[in-house]
Amino acid sequence: MSIVGSWLESLDFQYKISEACVRKKSKRASCTNCLEACPVEGAIRLEERNPVLDSEKCKECGSCMSACPVQAVEGVFPKRYVRGKELVADNSSIPSVSELLIYHAKGLESILPAEEALNDLWQKRMDEANEILDCIGLEPYRVLEVQKLNAGEETLSRRQLFTFWGEETKKLVKDVTPANWRFNHDRLELAPYYPDYQFYEVQVDAERCTLCKTCEVLCPKHCFSIGEAGFTVTAQTCSSCGLCADSCPEKALEIRGKASIASSETLDVHQKTCTTCTKTFQTLHKEQQKCPPCTRHKQGYLSSRIC
Repeated sequence: MSIVGSWLESLDFQYKISEACVRKKSKRASCTNCLEACPVEGAIRLEERNPVLDSEKCKECGSCMSACPVQAVEGVFPKRYVRGKELVADNSSIPSVSELLIYHAKGLESILPAEEALNDLWQKRMDEANEILDCIGLEPYRVLEVQKLNAGEETLSRRQLFTFWGEETKKLVKDVTPANWRFNHDRLELAPYYPDYQFYEVQVDAERCTLCKTCEVLCPKHCFSIGEAGFTVTAQTCSSCGLCADSCPEKALEIRGKASIASSETLDVHQKTCTTCTKTFQTLHKEQQKCPPCTRHKQGYLSSRIC
């Protein structure tokens, strides 16, 4: 092993849940992706609504890291091995659907089962990834025949295998300070790998929306923009963290999984003066005469519900 490799393995690999977690952004956030993905009972638990990682129980398998929609689980992602354009697969460590999509964007084309056939969960995730790839017009993964990993077998010798994240880890060591060397979690964000596509659809109920700007302020992926003339929703960067829908005081937002060509939608915004309180306000309804607080006869209604 190289000196750099030995140094990396000697450092602290403990995972950490950062302040980027949506549950730390809003008390209304309901995301539990990391808890649901973790295969070890009790390794992640909720304390006062926030996820806490137990380093004694954590196996650093990376499941929580790839499941987090906002890359809030920090650490080094586990090794994946590839041969040419083939992802070497074993049933002890199964990639998430988004991980498989990232590998496809990086140029992998096939799944090479090592030792045994893919189990049901492996097959399920690959089928889901292939369905998404088909929706956006890309070639699906192919599954190759099982190959045994014999010590003397040339087809899968160690010289032919290399760590998929290896080059990025080397770059990370070169580019950042030792205190932050271990973090490569941000490389699991799907959107940058598919700039021409989106994987979710964000729907706005114009009848309910009051342009309170909660979604614009809280969205970690900057999907919302409210200007003087329009309310624009750009779903290309959406990762379905659910923070916008959970926090919307009017429950005017819905996120649906749908792979498609990237697009944005703009709703007309009208500048109005309230006939009751004479304050200016924005609305999606051209005929609206009263601001939302006056309409409800409850001053402060929105401000008490934004967070």
